[in-house]
Amino acid sequence: MRGTYSHEFSTDWNLIAFRVAMRDVVIDLDSWESLTASLPHAVWTTDGNRAGLVPILRTPEHGRMMAARLIAGATDQQEVGYRDGDRFNLTRKNLVLSDTSRKVYRRVPLPVLVQPGATGTA
Repeated sequence: MRGTYSHEFSTDWNLIAFRVAMRDVVIDLDSWESLTASLPHAVWTTDGNRAGLVPILRTPEHGRMMAARLIAGATDQQEVGYRDGDRFNLTRKNLVLSDTSRKVYRRVPLPVLVQPGATGTA
């Protein structure tokens, strides 16, 4: 991923924490590896939605993408919620998918993330 991110790694929990726009983001190591393998030139930033600020990944190819949607593997008919209410806690156990009747339309499809340790391309 582009940019310099100072991050802390916990071997006990397999988590990485880093700062984006003055906020701490916590993410599973597996998710971090998938994102960096799938989107090596992505830039982390934040953007507002109806719930407030959320972590965003931005690439020239895909535009702005909510990090939580990528990590959770949300479809167009799903919304992502946060068990603890913290939108910067992007651990898989904190992300909750729920079905919605509205469809999210994107001009460019979201990329499929590479799974850590997988061979070949996604």
